[in-house]
Amino acid sequence: LWGLAAMALFKAAGYNLLVTFLPAMLQYAYQLTPEQTGPLTSWALVTFIGGSLLSGVLIDFVLRRTGSRFWSRS
Repeated sequence: LWGLAAMALFKAAGYNLLVTFLPAMLQYAYQLTPEQTGPLTSWALVTFIGGSLLSGVLIDFVLRRTGSRFWSRS
């Protein structure tokens, strides 16, 4: 249970860092305007949601395919 709590904490912290740091980095390093960085930053949210939704399906698929709980959880 503690491992799941730590994973959720670091996942949320990583996402927050990404959505707050990425626009500034894109503007500084690539001289993009805020209007250009908005859609690029929204991909962080799209992949976060997509990964969260698909991870359960993927774990079950690997478990059925290999029969190994080790490989489905790794």
